[in-house]
Amino acid sequence: ILVNLMGLRAWLSFPKKTPALIWISIGAFPYIFGIVHLHIHDEIQKEQQLIAKNDPYRALLVQTAFPAEEAIIFNDKASYISFVIDEWTQIYKILHNYCEKTVDLIALPEYVVPFGTYTFLYPHENVKNSIIKIFGKSAEEKLPPLEEPFAHSYQTKQGDVWFVNNAFWAQTIANIFHSEVIVGLEDVDVDQNQNNKRKHYSAAIHFMPNATKEKFVFQRYAKRVLLPMAEYIPFSFFESIASLYGIQSSLTFGSEATVFSKNTMPFGVSICYEETFGNLMRECRLNGAELFVNLTSDVWYPNSNLPKQHFDHARLRSVENGIPIVRACNTGITSACDSLGRIVAMLGDNTPESQWIADALYVEVPKYHYRTLYSKFGDLPILLLCTLGLFGGFVWPKQ
Repeated sequence: ILVNLMGLRAWLSFPKKTPALIWISIGAFPYIFGIVHLHIHDEIQKEQQLIAKNDPYRALLVQTAFPAEEAIIFNDKASYISFVIDEWTQIYKILHNYCEKTVDLIALPEYVVPFGTYTFLYPHENVKNSIIKIFGKSAEEKLPPLEEPFAHSYQTKQGDVWFVNNAFWAQTIANIFHSEVIVGLEDVDVDQNQNNKRKHYSAAIHFMPNATKEKFVFQRYAKRVLLPMAEYIPFSFFESIASLYGIQSSLTFGSEATVFSKNTMPFGVSICYEETFGNLMRECRLNGAELFVNLTSDVWYPNSNLPKQHFDHARLRSVENGIPIVRACNTGITSACDSLGRIVAMLGDNTPESQWIADALYVEVPKYHYRTLYSKFGDLPILLLCTLGLFGGFVWPKQ
């Protein structure tokens, strides 16, 4: 806006040279600043690399390309469960292609499969056989122990049968790759202070390798910006409208930024379009994050510009806060950018077709990060500038 106003002033003041020079200077400043900024940080990064010889951060970003289960009609619950087992099998087949890689983090997209995190639905023998079929007999020793929170025994017509949950599948991945895993799943809390009311969250669940009942550390991030009508019902009179579309209840808002710092590089998580909110991402940075991880599913908006706009916002958050970002999408643009917003890697060729590739992106992300004005002051400088501008418009006499 400022550049356009200066351009208008230069045009109205023609043939005076000063307004034109001011206009050109203001217009050129962002480009000059950007070139100098990149050069300075490139030199600092090279110096740090020579001194510390830091290895890059190695991430495996899974793009599942699953359909929206809500749009599929299943004959019964058994067929629905079988469908989800097939989805996990597809994820394992994708990961098997990268089993020789050394990985620091494996990221699976937002709401990657239904049925929450700790609901015991899958027969253990079926799950075990599916995993062994893909990774071989040696994978059996990588399975989590048959104990909660991963497994539970139920009395059936066939006797005692062990059932496992989505946490079992995710923990096995962490064990096989000896890597951190972050996966988008629904999660539930029971509030004993409110008559055992169940609170549902869209969450990112964190797993460390070789967890047992004694060593398991529950860590999650709960989504803080929910989509109206799809994830929560904003007003009570909308409930009847939402019910027409099968939405009977709301998810619960998360309350705080979460930074996972158990391994080599502390990272903060955003889910879906949360990464378009600069203030939320900045909270992760202030809490010590040196990497952003975004879990997304753009499956509800096929053949649109949304995935590209979503990705552009991700790059902007990276530049604002001076840290790299990796993104794992169900459908969308699965990618990684360095702390200067430059694309390190992208799954596919950035075409609409590549957003539906079922594969994974192995990426080595530079660990270089730095403090920025935005990470320190946030939106305060621009708010002060706007306030001064408005104040000046009222105080200064018109000329």
